[in-house]
Amino acid sequence: PFYRAIWHVEAGSRRIQRTKAFTKRSEAKAYATQMEVEIEQRGVGDPDRHDLGRYLKRWLATIRQSGELSPTTLVNYSHQIRRISAHIGHVPLSELTAGHIDTCYAALLSGGLSHGTVRTAHSTLKTALDRARKWKLIATNPATDATAPKVQAKTGTGAQPR
Repeated sequence: PFYRAIWHVEAGSRRIQRTKAFTKRSEAKAYATQMEVEIEQRGVGDPDRHDLGRYLKRWLATIRQSGELSPTTLVNYSHQIRRISAHIGHVPLSELTAGHIDTCYAALLSGGLSHGTVRTAHSTLKTALDRARKWKLIATNPATDATAPKVQAKTGTGAQPR
């Protein structure tokens, strides 16, 4: 026999039941309690309750607390997050697609940013969404399928395009 941990998460206006199987009743009960507490503490438990902008702020706060990255890297991430959030921060994390991301990149380019800067934004977003995947907030990383702009060689320098 197995025992099922049962907890609930909010998904927009809906309440969704989640479950996980265990071989011991005590483990199932403890896990269900743990999940309810985590959801309460985080204020989120389901990607339907995250928009991209909110998630990116949470991700940045988490990596700041870890102390693993330099202050310069954190400042750069913060700039990139602001740029991305201005265009697609409102998109629910669970609905984010490579198409949304490509549209964002096009808007950043048409707004005067260089291809290199937009590639840096792509790298930041891909890293952040890899963590969302590891946290089980999304099944796949849509930035993996997005098309980052190619860095263009400066004219007149003799440099060859990549």
